[in-house]
Amino acid sequence: MNPEFERNLWLEFSVSRAAVMPLVIGLVLGLASLGGSAKSIADTALATFFVVAVVWGAFKAARTVTDEVRDRTWDGQRMSGLSPIAMTLGKLFGATIFCWYGAAIALAAFIAARLVSPSDSNLPLWIEVLRVILTAALAHAVAFAASLAGARRRRGQARIDSFLFFLAGLGAYYAAESASGVWNVVSNVVDEVGAGRPPIVWWGASFDGGPFAIVSTALFVALAILTSWRLMRVELQASAQPIAYVLIAASGVLWFAGFGEAPVDRAIAATSAFIAITWATAWIEPKDVVAWRALARGGAASLWPAAPLGLAMTAVAALTTAGLILVSGPTKDIGSAFAPLALVAFLLRDMTIFAFFHLGERARRADFAAVLTIVLLYVLAPGFLSGMAGSDAIRAVFVPDPSGAMTLHIVSLVSALAQAGAFAAAALARLRARAAGLAPPPTSGWRARGA
Repeated sequence: MNPEFERNLWLEFSVSRAAVMPLVIGLVLGLASLGGSAKSIADTALATFFVVAVVWGAFKAARTVTDEVRDRTWDGQRMSGLSPIAMTLGKLFGATIFCWYGAAIALAAFIAARLVSPSDSNLPLWIEVLRVILTAALAHAVAFAASLAGARRRRGQARIDSFLFFLAGLGAYYAAESASGVWNVVSNVVDEVGAGRPPIVWWGASFDGGPFAIVSTALFVALAILTSWRLMRVELQASAQPIAYVLIAASGVLWFAGFGEAPVDRAIAATSAFIAITWATAWIEPKDVVAWRALARGGAASLWPAAPLGLAMTAVAALTTAGLILVSGPTKDIGSAFAPLALVAFLLRDMTIFAFFHLGERARRADFAAVLTIVLLYVLAPGFLSGMAGSDAIRAVFVPDPSGAMTLHIVSLVSALAQAGAFAAAALARLRARAAGLAPPPTSGWRARGA
């Protein structure tokens, strides 16, 4: 058995806890049965599953690493001989095992009640069961990945950090639930008028919405677990596996882009998703001087920050979008082929701003300074200068307008590249200064002569 899972199993389970959980759930369901309706029991069982599996489980997953950090036992955990995948799975499923125990009891009651009194929903029972299990697992995996990301940034001592990681898991759950709920409502309405259940069109192919939602949720659970594994590898001083970051990001983007109707719409969606992922990566990941030095000197890719990989994927998607626009013409969202290139140029500018501040002497507040600078450049500077001059060209210097004219896109592209070059030059100067400061002092002449 996985040693970390076994350790959590002993911590979470005891004879008294194992006996109390079914008694409490049975009491809750017994009160619900006083209404005399199997439907009320099913609804209560599903609500109990939500509280135990989603809320409590996400809370436990969010705290499994932060508690270690706060209790100063995380460094000892990192020095254990467990592999990254064993540590990831052991903590993720071990810390939440008692929640899954209670959830299984509630889910069994839900299934029994549904068999007695079928639901008005057009979803089969097996799809409903798989959906609630996968959405709960998604909440756990996202909360756990967020806690690992916080540990990488050496956060987690404060209880507010655990709460934020918990909210991340809860937000992922509600996003998955909302997507499934919208399709279910639409299906019910269409069924009532006799038009049949609408299919999901993805990459030009039609799929039944219920199974598609199950497979999609399972995909994102797997991506969240893989993200946790990659973060755990870095925490355990293993290779960062850049290809893993590429595959995880590309898988999520390809899923998102598949809902576009035309190839150009899919390319635009992919570019937008890559921009969001890359920006979030640049903000979340720790950016130490060793990683920047490896990038500047062309060192091992396993030491690089992950954001440049996201930037490269964004550039490929933007070039594809530009090529499709040249062939099929502008759309209502993208006014010219220069627009996606300008967006990538501004993303590059933002990345160089992060690098500039993280290579300074006060790197602890570098993220705050970088984000503040970016906000000033995107919001205050164009608002102030364009308000004074009343010119769209001045605004285009600081903010790209994808739906604008081609001349404005060219202005944005040139301006972003110039700003990126300036910040990159300043960042390289800081990197050289830090390298010179870290270099050993030259050996004195008398010692060199063997005096």
